[in-house]
Amino acid sequence: MSGKETSRILCVGVTPCLQRTIRFSSLQFGQVNRARSVAVSSGGKSINVARTLKALKKSPLVTGFAGGETGNTLVSFLGEIGIETDIVWTDRSTRICTTLIDETTACVTELVEEAPLPAPDEWSALDEKLSLLLAESDMMVVAGAPPPGSPEDVYAGFTRRAQESGVAVLIDARGEVLMEALSCSPVLAKLNDQELAATCGRPIDTEGALREAAQTLVREGAWWVLVTQGKKDAWLLNETLAWRFTPPAVDVLNAVGSGDATTAGIAAGLVHGQSMPDAVQLGIACGSASATTLTPGDLDPDLVKKLVPEVSVAIVRG
Repeated sequence: MSGKETSRILCVGVTPCLQRTIRFSSLQFGQVNRARSVAVSSGGKSINVARTLKALKKSPLVTGFAGGETGNTLVSFLGEIGIETDIVWTDRSTRICTTLIDETTACVTELVEEAPLPAPDEWSALDEKLSLLLAESDMMVVAGAPPPGSPEDVYAGFTRRAQESGVAVLIDARGEVLMEALSCSPVLAKLNDQELAATCGRPIDTEGALREAAQTLVREGAWWVLVTQGKKDAWLLNETLAWRFTPPAVDVLNAVGSGDATTAGIAAGLVHGQSMPDAVQLGIACGSASATTLTPGDLDPDLVKKLVPEVSVAIVRG
């Protein structure tokens, strides 16, 4: 992987959204609530990755699906912050997702619309576009669940295209769509503990259970597997070793998108020539920094630099 500053990271998002983040002094369900503030931004997991990469002064390019006025607004927002896009336009409007923040309790509630299912010709158009964009990319990030009804091998197809182009893939997904992609050897499979439990069909109630389930994904073809647990320790595993990462303590404003910031930090570290453990340390710092902001991806790179050495890292044997 390249260490040059201009390395292009291709962010593939088949379920982008317009993100509304609404703050209330106190949110009462079943009552009339008046917002203190409303922020509207581009969103969705791969979009959040791209926004974070831009904040880190990297060069993301976003591809995927968008449609309608919401899709136009999404792409316009990305252009305003200097993120390049190459979109497949669809007949159905891009979804809107909403985050509700109760400032009294610090409770965050997410209202998530499902993304529309692309038509077969739209999937084909994205596949053709990937063939061209991968030739100009150093890494590909695929993040988020595809729309309900999507082919289970859709991410496997994306990953295979990247493999044929010699481009490393980071995939943040779960379930069968992830398992299908592992045979194409992504450099990293990333998911949280609940997603790991759902993917492997077993409870993750101990450290040993988490590590054994993660090793299952390594045996299926992933070079590395990262399992996050919010504020708790994250685990990175390969065929032979495990690393435990303890996130730093921060004042959390909105943790939505923190996992995507973690993914972006890892991608940024890898294209800059870091080892996977060092890149994950950077990624955890990015995730923690993102949690202090109102809008996903709007992190402060100076805070990231401060937090990196505060991420505790330990190799765990046995």
